[in-house]
Amino acid sequence: MAKKKVNMKKPSLSSTPLWDHQKRAIVTIRDYLNVFEQDNSLGSALIHLPTGTGKTGVIACASHFLKKSGCVLVLCPRVALRDQLCREISGRFFTKLNFEDDLPKTVHNVKKGFPNIADADYGASIISMTIQMLFSLKKKHDNDTATHQNYATLQNKVDLIIVDEGHYEPALMWSDAIRGIKAPRLIFTATPFRNDLKLFDVSFDHAYSYTFKQATEDLTIRKVEIHDRDKQESPTKFVKDVLEFYAQQFGDQADAESSPRVIIRCDSQAEIRQIGVALNNAGRSYVLIHENFKDNDAETPHERRTVPDPNDEPAVFWIHQFKLLEGIDDPRFQR
Repeated sequence: MAKKKVNMKKPSLSSTPLWDHQKRAIVTIRDYLNVFEQDNSLGSALIHLPTGTGKTGVIACASHFLKKSGCVLVLCPRVALRDQLCREISGRFFTKLNFEDDLPKTVHNVKKGFPNIADADYGASIISMTIQMLFSLKKKHDNDTATHQNYATLQNKVDLIIVDEGHYEPALMWSDAIRGIKAPRLIFTATPFRNDLKLFDVSFDHAYSYTFKQATEDLTIRKVEIHDRDKQESPTKFVKDVLEFYAQQFGDQADAESSPRVIIRCDSQAEIRQIGVALNNAGRSYVLIHENFKDNDAETPHERRTVPDPNDEPAVFWIHQFKLLEGIDDPRFQR
């Protein structure tokens, strides 16, 4: 269970210094919840905010402060996203805003098992889990209703469902598990949708989209710059080229807490390790992340199965295959 104590001036939405587009997103959510209260046949509300424009902050504020939110179930497609989002909702987002007081709700990061929440406390609870875990709870419940009541508890207690990175939602198995809970649903995404939206349960009267073009024009985020580089023949030459480019962009900085960070994506775990060897030979700090690696293994100290908290991991170079596809919430990742 996450700690409830955070730094906050007053636990109210009106005192939270948000960007205008974040406020508009929250107004869209508030209006949707008001209408859903009168018509529970509505589909999901859709909130589209590009990476870096404060999607996590909107989720955190909507979860804690909207009057009709009650018990909130937050769903993520990946473990790393779940853990990152929980850290922000539990207080880190509000600490950045220099607030000083308790948050109104307790955040439960469900990694395995099910949180022990008293009936009276559900209305002041935010429950976060992966979509796969929710599906697993539903499957167990369907197979043995008498023994497995956790999914039924969610059906009875949850007042609002938030799906982060909602472009994953159409998987049929996951959709059934989500829609089996008869509560209003918010789908958040940083990814533009395809024209094919047949599997998305979206009420477009309750949708808000802050486009990447608008975000760059507002100077909320920087424009993406693409630099073509020659293909390199080996991991060693690739790393040499990356380090030369890094020095051109940021200067030849020594590894430090404030140094700009780099994400490198590889095709396989073998290639991840090869890049790691090349970075080690170059004397650079790095962390290697893959599902088949182990956490805290003394024989492979640079390898992680779980995406580290950027505040706890000092490495400048983060190497992965799939684990960081949705990005990572830390402003030091600049390229």
